[in-house]
Amino acid sequence: MLCYIVTEFFKSDILVATDSWFGNNGMWKPLHKELGDGVHLISRLRSNNNLFDEPSVPTIKRRGRPRKHCHKLGTASTLAYRQRILQQENSVNLYGKERTLKAYDKVIMLKSLKCQIRVVWVYRKTQWVAFFFCRPDSIGRRDC
Repeated sequence: MLCYIVTEFFKSDILVATDSWFGNNGMWKPLHKELGDGVHLISRLRSNNNLFDEPSVPTIKRRGRPRKHCHKLGTASTLAYRQRILQQENSVNLYGKERTLKAYDKVIMLKSLKCQIRVVWVYRKTQWVAFFFCRPDSIGRRDC
């Protein structure tokens, strides 16, 4: 259905915003296949998603098949807890008032999308929320 709507806006990039249940390869793969690099996805990241480090090019040639998976970093919730010391304080207009929140971002691999994504953890008072942004032309698509 989105592909039909996009035909009316063929000269501009399309940003698709979804909730955590639609931010997966079931939506991303057909959109990216049909529209190419002109489509971008922003979604909330589920707290139990496993996140992986960026792939590295091996410097030493070894026998056998190369590693199929990258180094596992943990789930979104464990990384949110570990990365709290790296967060920066920002001032935003939220619900009509100027409020402060803390945020941290990192480029990682998500196996369900099979590409690099930018994850932004946002902390407000005692609660954190993780969002991800998939934009292949700026981050770079490399399979893990």
